[in-house]
Amino acid sequence: MALLQQFLLSLSFFTRIPLPKGWNPGTGTLAQSAWAFPLAGAVTGALTGAVYLIFLALGLAHGIAAWAALAFLVLLTGGLHEDGLADMTDGLASGRNREQKLAIMRDSRIGSYGVLALVITLAIRASAIAGFTSEFKTVWVLITAGACSRACLAVLMHFLPNARTDGLSASAGTPTRAQTLAAVLLAIGTLLLLGNLHAALIGVLVLAAACFIINRIALKQFGGITGDVLGALQQVSETSLLVVLNACLLPA
Repeated sequence: MALLQQFLLSLSFFTRIPLPKGWNPGTGTLAQSAWAFPLAGAVTGALTGAVYLIFLALGLAHGIAAWAALAFLVLLTGGLHEDGLADMTDGLASGRNREQKLAIMRDSRIGSYGVLALVITLAIRASAIAGFTSEFKTVWVLITAGACSRACLAVLMHFLPNARTDGLSASAGTPTRAQTLAAVLLAIGTLLLLGNLHAALIGVLVLAAACFIINRIALKQFGGITGDVLGALQQVSETSLLVVLNACLLPA
C-alpha cells in the first residue's frame, strides 16, 4: 500500500489527473516517491500517445497530430516542466549574479528568451514525434521519453544541493540512493523494451549527458537545483531522447 501511495503522490504532482475517490496519496515527501517518477512519466507518455493515435485516426496529418498531442501533454501536466525551462532560460540569459538570477526565475512573467526556448523545444519534439513511421513504436517512444526524462529528476535531486532553503525543490527533499537507483533502472527498462540495444545505449548516454550539463549549469549559475532547474532538465532530456530515438529507430 505504501508503494501505491507513493506512486499516487508522484502522479498527482506531475499531472492534473484526479486521484480515485477515497485514495490517499500519502503524507511523505515527494523525494520518497522518486522511484515512481518514471511510472508517472510513463502514464503521461501513454496518454499522449493515445491522443496522437486518435488524431491520426481522424485523418489528420502526422505533424498536426503531433502538435495536438503535445498540446494535450501540456494541459495534462499543467505546463509544469515547460514553465521551469522558460524560467531557467530567462535567468541564465539575464547575465546577472546568482541572487538576481534566482529572483528572475521566481518572477511569474516570461521573457523573450523563455518564449524562444519553449518554441524551439516544442517544435523539435513535434517534428521528432511526427517522424516515426510506426504508430505503435511512436506510443512506446513517448512512454519511454516520459519515463526516462523524469528519472533524470531523481538523479539530480539525489546528487545536488538545493539553491534555496525554501521553494519546490527544497520542500521535495532528497531521494535515497535506493530510490534513485530504482528510478534509473525503471527508465532503462523502458529503453530496453524498445527492442533496439543500439538505440538504448545511445539513449542512456544522451540522458547522462543532459544530467551532467544541467548539473554543471545549476552548480555554477545557481549554487544548486530549484524546481525550475528540474523542469528544464525534464524538457532537455525528453527533447534530446526523442531526437536520438528518431534517428536510431527510423529505417535507413
